[in-house]
Amino acid sequence: MMGDYEGAVKDLTEALRCKSGPDYECFKHRAYAHFKLGLEIEAHQDAKMANQLGVPDYVQKCMARGEMCLGFLPVPEFLGYKLT
Repeated sequence: MMGDYEGAVKDLTEALRCKSGPDYECFKHRAYAHFKLGLEIEAHQDAKMANQLGVPDYVQKCMARGEMCLGFLPVPEFLGYKLT
């Protein structure tokens, strides 16, 4: 959110390496950073992976309550993906 999208990609890639398994939030935010850098292929790949992982329960609860802050949004529609 601070505009350092290259740094965000590096940090999120490292976070994914350190986690025990794939992480919805890391892929979602890395997709956004890739999108902002104009890296459409990478953005779509990360968005697809996030969607395959599914929306975590805490995100669904926030959406059900109408709380739509950026940190809790599902993969953005600007990437052309809709959650099923």
